[in-house]
Amino acid sequence: RAMKQVGAANTLMATPVLQDLVAAQGAGAGGAAGGAGGPGSPDRSDAAGGVPPPQRSFKPRLAPGQFSGEEANDVALWTVADVGAWLETLSLGQYREPFADAAVDGAFLYDLTDEDLRNTLGIEHGLHRKKILNAV
Repeated sequence: RAMKQVGAANTLMATPVLQDLVAAQGAGAGGAAGGAGGPGSPDRSDAAGGVPPPQRSFKPRLAPGQFSGEEANDVALWTVADVGAWLETLSLGQYREPFADAAVDGAFLYDLTDEDLRNTLGIEHGLHRKKILNAV
């Protein structure tokens, strides 16, 4: 009676890979998951000697009824939220709010210039502008 009933979901969620995936999805969706470093999730940067984990390539959120592996890889189909999540993968999440305020979606990313990034979106750092333009 004193034993806790453990279901399949609890067993799967105990694996570090799935904990990282859930934390990444929660942080990308603006949830309260908070990412790595929470209780029960190992800090990957400490395990690798202070080296952060390699960046993953960006995949936009699944549309309702869509399965994993069917993600739209066409940047022009990205939503404003997808662009914000993409900025996070570039380690430029600090620009998520200006991009959202300007309603920059995937199709609009192709039209952005260095001048737009600097004057309209307020990205002063030249290498950050270069990183965004080269990643598109």
